[in-house]
Amino acid sequence: MRIKRRTFNQLAVAGAATGFAGAANAQAKPITVGFGMALTGGLAPNGKAALLAMQIATEEINAKGGILGRPVKLVYYDDQSNPSTVPGLYTKLMDVDKVDIVVSGYATNMIAPAMPVVMQKDRTFFALFGLDVNSEFKYNRYFSIQPAGGPKPKEAFAEGFFEVAMAQNPKPATLAMIGADAEFKPKIYGGGMVGLQATAIKTQLGPLLNDIVVYDFWLPWAGFATDAGREFVKKYQTKSAEAGVDLLGYYLPPFGYALMQVVDQAVTGAGSTDDAKLADFMRKATFKTIVGDFKFNAGGEWETAQVMAVQFQGVQGNGVEQFTNPKTEVILWPTKYKTGDIVYPYNPKK
Repeated sequence: MRIKRRTFNQLAVAGAATGFAGAANAQAKPITVGFGMALTGGLAPNGKAALLAMQIATEEINAKGGILGRPVKLVYYDDQSNPSTVPGLYTKLMDVDKVDIVVSGYATNMIAPAMPVVMQKDRTFFALFGLDVNSEFKYNRYFSIQPAGGPKPKEAFAEGFFEVAMAQNPKPATLAMIGADAEFKPKIYGGGMVGLQATAIKTQLGPLLNDIVVYDFWLPWAGFATDAGREFVKKYQTKSAEAGVDLLGYYLPPFGYALMQVVDQAVTGAGSTDDAKLADFMRKATFKTIVGDFKFNAGGEWETAQVMAVQFQGVQGNGVEQFTNPKTEVILWPTKYKTGDIVYPYNPKK
């Protein structure tokens, strides 16, 4: 195909302009996102999975041109799952590294000790999986990526378990708060059991999980799960084995990815990394993420909680593949997302 000289020159100029723009973006000062993360210690299995998700999100953000024409760079340190390391890490991130955006690592116990340091610097704080951390601090620049939200996040965390229990016939008449090894004969067993959402623990326990009712936050077969969320999980799973993290990535990784989506949308919406402008925008905006759309309430929690009560059923052996089957983790509550009926009463001898 013959191209006229004028057309060729126009294409050359356009190509050069695109090249210059790409080079300019590559040379632009990065937007730095700083945090501590549990990469060793007891919280590391979830912490490392969250980090991988954040890295995937960052790669995708940079592939589309970054934020406000600037690439995004993660600056992070291992908090060793030790709350005592956190204040020092966040002081370094803000005073030495001078990061543009301050986010938390995984878990309530790591977020709480960061709060006084962040508050002292008047920084906007994006928190990952802290349960009602701001109830004591009441900091107006705190924003939590955590589905146990609403006006009473702590109650929301356990609400599903009790709703399921009280829907049974006959209704349970007593409640046992188990703190030691003792002979109880419960009709429904579970509650806020942190850990059963992790793939490694699921495969370790295998059939011992059957009939336990616990909370969960995101599953690919939940009614609120998006196609984008499922696509992310597929991408995550291509990297998880090599990275040595949670193989399936249903629990924390979608929210680690969503955290970076919130950062992207907040900086873009505010037109700046200025903390005051970020906080002002975040109080008003609706954020669209792979874990659903949400707004923040006055305490920095989600306006509406999104916690499920699920029951493990039909688990056989310790294979990981079975946990991709919706029948092994049945959603009992909320009823609008229900995928099956409860096995009741609890029978540990089956």
